[in-house]
Amino acid sequence: PFIINIGKQIKLLQDTGIAYIYTENKVVYIVTFDNHKYIIDLTLEQFDALLNPYMFYRINRQFIVNMKAIIKMTPASKQRVELKLEPSTTYETITSFERTPAFKKWLLGQL
Repeated sequence: PFIINIGKQIKLLQDTGIAYIYTENKVVYIVTFDNHKYIIDLTLEQFDALLNPYMFYRINRQFIVNMKAIIKMTPASKQRVELKLEPSTTYETITSFERTPAFKKWLLGQL
C-alpha cells in the first residue's frame, strides 16, 4: 500500500486500486480506477521498483500503467503501441520505441 495525503487526512491506497501513474512538470500523480487523482512524493523510478511487475509496466518516460486499465491497443507506428486507458486521460499513452518489445512480452506474462 501507499500513503496518500488528502488535505489533513492520510489514506492508504492499495496497488490494486491504481489505474496508472504519470508525471507532469516533475510532479508524480496516481490515478485510481474510481478516477481520483493524487499527488505522491515518489518518482516513477521508485514506483517501478515497488509495484508488482506482473500488474504494472512503465510504457514510456511519463507513464506506468496497470494492465487492467488498458481497454484498447492500436498500432501507433511500425514499432510503437498506443493504449487507451480507463479512466481516460488526455495525455499521449504510447509505448516508447525501446520499451515496446518488452511491453508485448509483459502482456503475454513473459517477464
